[in-house]
Amino acid sequence: MVGIPEPISQPSQAEQERVGQKSGLGSPGETLATGGPDGLGAASEVGESSVDFQVTIPVSRSRAAERGLLRLAPAGLMLLVAVLATRGLRFSPTAVSNRLTEVSIVVAIMPLVVGGLILAFGGIRWLALALWPARVCIEADASRLTLRLGPFGSRAFEVGRLDVRYPFEFDDDGEGMSFEAFMPESEQVAKFLPRVVATDSRERIERTIMAYTRADEQSLAERFRPFTDYVRRDRPPIDDT
Repeated sequence: MVGIPEPISQPSQAEQERVGQKSGLGSPGETLATGGPDGLGAASEVGESSVDFQVTIPVSRSRAAERGLLRLAPAGLMLLVAVLATRGLRFSPTAVSNRLTEVSIVVAIMPLVVGGLILAFGGIRWLALALWPARVCIEADASRLTLRLGPFGSRAFEVGRLDVRYPFEFDDDGEGMSFEAFMPESEQVAKFLPRVVATDSRERIERTIMAYTRADEQSLAERFRPFTDYVRRDRPPIDDT
């Protein structure tokens, strides 16, 4: 008597998923990479997401206070001189004056008054920065560079808009060329902040950073190294010789 073979039973969906989890492959038919079956897309996405750094440098409030006082002191003297010079003037005509002398004195004093007011306005802004209630700092991460400068405004620059270059990366007769360009490349990277400008702005961002902090340039360069290295990640490697 010939026996009839029993049909081979197929594993259930739950058993397939359990086997896939043990082997690390996931469920049947699942693609290993979100970018395609060859896994290249996933690898690039993981590489981008693995960049994680945060550079924060506080604005020096003490330096802001010093700058404010250094502007307010001469402003006060200039305005005081203007007040004393014009206090005794009388613009009503008399037997000994036809007001020409008084008008001439006022015209001569006006530049002093304007200069004093400009200095006073600048000093008040610097003092306001020193006493600003909100956080004032420079922040940099993998997506943007942000300047939080209180009464001087806040602005953010996307990484893709930034041009970051050291002196050795300029042409021989190009803008930004200076004596630092003749120093070894590794020494420039270690001691100086690179030139940082946005594509839609003429502001020298690195100079703004140095103006609002008390740290020396070499210390700033070291603290900003993660950000500058990330922005320049597609550039050729630095020559250490």
